[in-house]
Amino acid sequence: MTGRRTVSRAFGAAVAVPLALLAVGWWHSRPGGRVLVAQTLDRPLVLLPVALLLAAVACCFVEDRGNRAVGLFLTWAVGAVLGLGAWGASAFGEPTTVTREAAPDGADRTLVVVHHGSPGAEAEAQSWEIQVESGSGWAARRWTVVELPERFPGGGLLATARWTGPEQFTVTTDRGVRLLFGVDPRDGRPTPMGSAP
Repeated sequence: MTGRRTVSRAFGAAVAVPLALLAVGWWHSRPGGRVLVAQTLDRPLVLLPVALLLAAVACCFVEDRGNRAVGLFLTWAVGAVLGLGAWGASAFGEPTTVTREAAPDGADRTLVVVHHGSPGAEAEAQSWEIQVESGSGWAARRWTVVELPERFPGGGLLATARWTGPEQFTVTTDRGVRLLFGVDPRDGRPTPMGSAP
């Protein structure tokens, strides 16, 4: 009996590992976080099922059969919900297009435009994220500069996002509104510099 309890506790404690990895990935998904860490570890649809599987194995070794059955049922029920959610997200998720433009003059920065929605769809079905990545490899950091659900307030749809120098870029709408951003040469953090009609 003691052996079953030890195994159950070991697998129960192991549940913390994928949850800790997920927390690290989530932390690096914030502005200025490390890009590769976020891309590798911020994966709830992968790491949560792993945590549930470990919890299910821990439940199998619980000594009390009633508690074991309840634990297994709850673990697999939550696992089924997560699995259906992952399938739904992949089957019915909106199309995404990512364009990348390196900064001029060899600056180690990239302007990233993420477009959610089908090209040519209604404006209400589209959104954009404009991001700046600074650095390379595991040291690369990412900042989301602008998130644009549907239209700019009073400014139309996104037309372009382009570098105008190694430390400056401009976001333009189809109505001619221009937003100017500068990039800190030390850490790559973008900051707004104003707008022009």
